[in-house]
Amino acid sequence: MVRMVFWNVRGACGRNFAQNIRLLCRRNYPDILLLAETKSESDDNFRCLMSMDFDGMSYVPSVGRSGGIVAIWITAKIDVTIVRQDRQFIHLRCSGVGTQSSYVTAVYALPCNSQKQILWTELGHMAFTMVEPWTLIGDFNDVAAAIERSGGSEANARRMTLFSDQIHQCHLLDLGAVGPRFTWRGPLLRGGRRLFERLDRGLANEVFFSSFPECTVQVLSRTKFSDHNPICLEYGVNAIPVCRNRCFRFEAMWIKHANYNEFLNHNWDNDKDLLFSLNLLQGSLLNWNKEVFGFIEKQKQNILNRIYEIQRSVGYPHSTYLCNLEMELHEELERLLKLEEIKWFQWVTNGDRNTHYYHLKAKMRKKRNRIVMLKNGNGEWVDREEDLRLLILNHFKSLFCADSHDPQ
Repeated sequence: MVRMVFWNVRGACGRNFAQNIRLLCRRNYPDILLLAETKSESDDNFRCLMSMDFDGMSYVPSVGRSGGIVAIWITAKIDVTIVRQDRQFIHLRCSGVGTQSSYVTAVYALPCNSQKQILWTELGHMAFTMVEPWTLIGDFNDVAAAIERSGGSEANARRMTLFSDQIHQCHLLDLGAVGPRFTWRGPLLRGGRRLFERLDRGLANEVFFSSFPECTVQVLSRTKFSDHNPICLEYGVNAIPVCRNRCFRFEAMWIKHANYNEFLNHNWDNDKDLLFSLNLLQGSLLNWNKEVFGFIEKQKQNILNRIYEIQRSVGYPHSTYLCNLEMELHEELERLLKLEEIKWFQWVTNGDRNTHYYHLKAKMRKKRNRIVMLKNGNGEWVDREEDLRLLILNHFKSLFCADSHDPQ
């Protein structure tokens, strides 16, 4: 099933942007990635995302340092047509989602009330003619109820009523969400309290609910990079990630450890032949990596899980301890991302790390490692993932399972 992730990134510049997007994609496997408030006037900052299987893109440039939206997708999984672009939204038609096409609108509502009114006028025009499944996902910069805000002064009742009325007039329903209650963490206020609001959400028309009754929205963990939580919309049940064992590779980050030389001297056997010593060292390195580095990916997952539990805690907005613990976890996550960057780029030795050569090599490697289709015993090509799994399973069963009529 198709999975879509929206995130207000608060600026798509710098090395940390690519690190955090890569972390988001490896954890959630989005088929469509929607980013808002990119603060980028060109698409140069998004070219690095093309090495993550994404090969389709549409973007709305920012006006100076204000706004900016980008949509990227995997064309092998979903066919996307750009219907309309505006400063506050990108409107897409998606095929391959379920049994029929649907419309997706990525929204970034500007903070100015007059601009929000323009946005909702445009959305109202689209809603009037919409007869197919339609979902809107994004940062609407408004709350619909007092429970969607914590800290600071009371929510503006007039603004809440207007926002709820605008949703109703477009014949939209809130998709709800699981996970942390709030999607935005504001500045620290007087008295040590902080403002939290649910600004990011998913909305949909009734046709969408009928077509995709099992759709879910999850609020993901917020990282230090942005004060917004990403949100993930999934059209159906969880897909099974494809897992495969990988060959041994020496990690450049190991050399950065203070005890690496001591470890190497202790685990290299000069009395044995080269091949035996290398095999022995390989096993020792893998164990050392598990004990000392703890597998970066697993450490990241554990930290993100802890951050997620903190952010969804009822007492989080009012607890100095939880806020301080969250900041410590963010710092540890930044350290791991830097180590991962060394690992990711270790074989690029010269020039800019974000080179065309690097991205081309990454794409070629992914293509070589991926089985797209196979021919079955009838000479027919099989390309559906479920059929490929069954075909491969049956092939090896025929090789390794003895025939019941075989005297052997």
